[in-house]
Amino acid sequence: MPRGFRVCRYTDDTASEWALLVDADSAGDAARGWTEIGPAVLPYAPRGLSPRIVAGVDETGARRTTRVASVTADLWTGVVTQWQLEGSDGIPHTIVATERLGERRSGPTTPLS
Repeated sequence: MPRGFRVCRYTDDTASEWALLVDADSAGDAARGWTEIGPAVLPYAPRGLSPRIVAGVDETGARRTTRVASVTADLWTGVVTQWQLEGSDGIPHTIVATERLGERRSGPTTPLS
C-alpha cells in the first residue's frame, strides 16, 4: 500500500471546498470520495472543522474510523459498506461500517485574508 499523505479535496456540509491532508491509502480508495489536488488549489480546512467519518469494526471487533470526502461518497451513502486498512501488523483488515458521524465545527470556519 502507498505511504505518506496526499492533498485532497473535502466538500463540507455547506458545499464549501477545502484542502485536507489525507493518508495515501485512504486517498486511493474511490469509495471514500477523495480527489487529489495541488496544495495551492484550495485553502486548507480551518482548525475548527472536524470532517465527517464512517466508523466500523474489523474482524477482531476493534472499532476503526475513516474520513470521507463528501456526502456523495459511496462509503457515506451506504452504496459501499466496508473498507480496508493496513493495520500496524502490516496485514490488511476489512472494516464493516456500523455508523456515520457528521462533521463538527468549532470556532471560525472561513479562511483568514
